[in-house]
Amino acid sequence: MQVLIYDLRSSHPIQVKDHMYDSPILGIKWHRVLGSRQPKLITADKHIVKIWDSKTGDGMTSIEPAAGTINDICVFDDTGLMLLALDGSQIPAYFLPALGPAPKWSPRLQQWEELELEGNKEAFIYDKTKFLTKEDLDKLNLTNLIGTDLVRASMHGYFVDYSVYMKAKELADPSSYDKYIEQRRQEKLEKELATRIATKRKLPKVNRILAKQIVENEEAENAKKDADDEDIKRPSKKKKALSSDIFKDERFMKMFEHKDFEIDELSQEYLALHPVASSKKQPSLVEEHFEPVFEDEDQSDSDASPVSNDDPNNEKTKTKGRVPRLHEVKDERHAEAFFNRTSLANEDSLPLGERLASLNDNPRPSSGIPNGVKFGPGGSREISFLSRSSAKYVEDEEEKGKRGGRRRGIGPLGLKSTFGGRGRGGRGGRGGHRGRGRRGRR
Repeated sequence: MQVLIYDLRSSHPIQVKDHMYDSPILGIKWHRVLGSRQPKLITADKHIVKIWDSKTGDGMTSIEPAAGTINDICVFDDTGLMLLALDGSQIPAYFLPALGPAPKWSPRLQQWEELELEGNKEAFIYDKTKFLTKEDLDKLNLTNLIGTDLVRASMHGYFVDYSVYMKAKELADPSSYDKYIEQRRQEKLEKELATRIATKRKLPKVNRILAKQIVENEEAENAKKDADDEDIKRPSKKKKALSSDIFKDERFMKMFEHKDFEIDELSQEYLALHPVASSKKQPSLVEEHFEPVFEDEDQSDSDASPVSNDDPNNEKTKTKGRVPRLHEVKDERHAEAFFNRTSLANEDSLPLGERLASLNDNPRPSSGIPNGVKFGPGGSREISFLSRSSAKYVEDEEEKGKRGGRRRGIGPLGLKSTFGGRGRGGRGGRGGHRGRGRRGRR
């Protein structure tokens, strides 16, 4: 049978408690617990006694006697003592410290209660609570609840009932409630996806990438619809994406069956219609063979501000916002490939052994390279030469020194005079000028 709690202003029950037995309800008791504003509800049938919260419907505990069926219950007010009237000759007694203290006329129960409290120090259950500091209570305007069952002091803070905390947070910050609803919706969606049986769909052999993309988009749309099933359905103006029904459509079936309709993502027509895909799949030769060089501003930044630059987030933002000053070639191998307008992506993807074998089998052209220079793997060069002896090297150096000494200073050129003693440097001549010859006419 069920126990229903009504509000006199409504015809619908606000709480329903099911005993899970077909026997009728024999007794309903309202019991006020010391230190709590909300009383507990004690209901009994001939099989079980249930103690639960009338406001939330959460069960506190239940009692199932083994000596016989229950006829009635008796609860002592302001205590945790309860008596059950059974079909047998004995009347069992139950003491629940969570409902209240031991009665004053039973010192034995009082002593037992003291021993139990000393042995079990933890009398408060921290489930469904939120720990807050005094500052957090001030922000949420919950300081007036300090000392009640909803807000309990503990060390340097307070334990607050989670439902009260969420209501106060909603009043303080309405946007946080929307975030909470969205978070719960995501959690519900993740649980449904985890419990859902994943079925592998067989993709066609032709245009396999396109078919996989269509299936993934359809699954994402279905998951989004399941997450929004509680909201009001509004007519969507968004254009519907392709679904898996296209595989069964006679107009498009051949597109996934015959190779004549296979999409070539490297063709010029596809790249012209999908510029984003072309930029992702085929990087330019400049990006492949060159490295960007940024202007060195680290030293000026460190001198201007004392803040350390070890934060990786700062480095990412700096690199993202800076424009490369110039591009530097990676190595000689990349320079030669860029000169020939070729890409090394396929060659770099090969294993090292196959790469060396291909380099030995297909030597690179040596146009413009002197004779005797051989190409090696990885853009290396090899040249052979003969070394000279050290004595010959010393003789060459001395000869160079002598030639250099002759060039220094001023000396006679040793040219023959064609003017009969009138040359420059003679003592004779008109005028008797010593050491100077007669100047020729211009």
